[in-house]
Amino acid sequence: MLSTRALTVSLLAVAFVALFAAGCVGPSTSKAGGGRQVVMTANGRPVYADDLLKSFIIRRDLQQYIVIDAFRAEAKRRNIRVDPAELAKKVDEQKKQLTANGTEDLSKYLKERGMTEKEISDSIELNMLVDKVVESTITITDQELKETWDKQKATYVDEYLKKNKLPDTEKKNVTFDKCRDMIRETLVGSRKMEAQGTLFNSVMLKATLQLDGISDPAERKIYEALLLTDTQDRVKESMKQEEAQKGGAPPATSPPPPPGEVQKGVPPAKGQPPAPKENPKGNGGSQGPKGGQGGTSGGPKGGK
Repeated sequence: MLSTRALTVSLLAVAFVALFAAGCVGPSTSKAGGGRQVVMTANGRPVYADDLLKSFIIRRDLQQYIVIDAFRAEAKRRNIRVDPAELAKKVDEQKKQLTANGTEDLSKYLKERGMTEKEISDSIELNMLVDKVVESTITITDQELKETWDKQKATYVDEYLKKNKLPDTEKKNVTFDKCRDMIRETLVGSRKMEAQGTLFNSVMLKATLQLDGISDPAERKIYEALLLTDTQDRVKESMKQEEAQKGGAPPATSPPPPPGEVQKGVPPAKGQPPAPKENPKGNGGSQGPKGGQGGTSGGPKGGK
């Protein structure tokens, strides 16, 4: 699973995909050398589309772009968007975090890393979008919420008091309805890792690619395989193996641990979330550009 933590794509990858992966030839593109596409001139020499595809570094960025574009298509299909006000808040938080970490001149900071302020915003927006798409695939029933409350009531009551800075005398007034969102968030968190993997597989199998910048059919097929179809084959094989291991019966699951509580001597189960923090709803954004990257949790690298 590619991580929903830092989805950063180089500007070259974006430009090159627009030129030859999508089959579009812009006004700055010309053809030479037997119909080969010239995407730019570097050091006085033409650089061709098929030459770029022979670079592992460029292919790596293109693969990230393909994954990101596929996730955006999935979000559009599900009619999921990031609220502009919510995004602006996250971007502002990121700027404040940079300032708190000693960054006095944001423009200089970004210039040194080859980024723009808009790219930070785009990266955070993408992180939030992927997170929303993943969460949209997770269903929590009222029965599950109630069962978790019945089993872990005392812990959720204490967490509610702590979160809202209330005295212990208010315990008797803490109800299931007041803790509903907190319980739902814990359950969603416990299932996010598996949901991300499932969604990634689904998204990758829907992705398509045609490298119109390569004229030779045999060579085109080789690079389409390197960029996408080989990955799709691995996804299919992995899904078959998982089904075989399950043997048709879903594994037994136990309720997630109460918030703030870790069982001593026992490692966390697969997909088990860490204890919620003081502000459990503040986890949709980016950890920010580090070495030129923005961040989210658990998904593809790059921003579009």
